[in-house]
Amino acid sequence: MENKRTINNEVERCIKSIGEDLIKRAEDIAKDLERVRTISIYSTIENGTIINYDVTKNYVVEDYIHYDLLKNEKGE
Repeated sequence: MENKRTINNEVERCIKSIGEDLIKRAEDIAKDLERVRTISIYSTIENGTIINYDVTKNYVVEDYIHYDLLKNEKGE
């Protein structure tokens, strides 16, 4: 019996490949998380091919500029 490659098989292969890469990179991705709010994992799979794959850390801003207070300090 011939093993036919279908789009379902190719997409499954792509997802497993991304998962394997995440496992390999997990220690590095998990470093320095004290200011990280979220970790986003994006991928684009088209016709059974990984077009793009990205892991993004989104950081917390601990302080922000109070523009109204700055205006008052400058006498505006």
